[in-house]
Amino acid sequence: MRVDAIAAALPPADAGLRRILRALVAFDAVNRQA
Repeated sequence: MRVDAIAAALPPADAGLRRILRALVAFDAVNRQA
């Protein structure tokens, strides 16, 4: 499951959900570097 793909598929009205998904993407990237 690609969170960034889900975020890209959301309509612009879901700005709050986009923000949450972006935070999840950043968190996932940090976990992958660890």
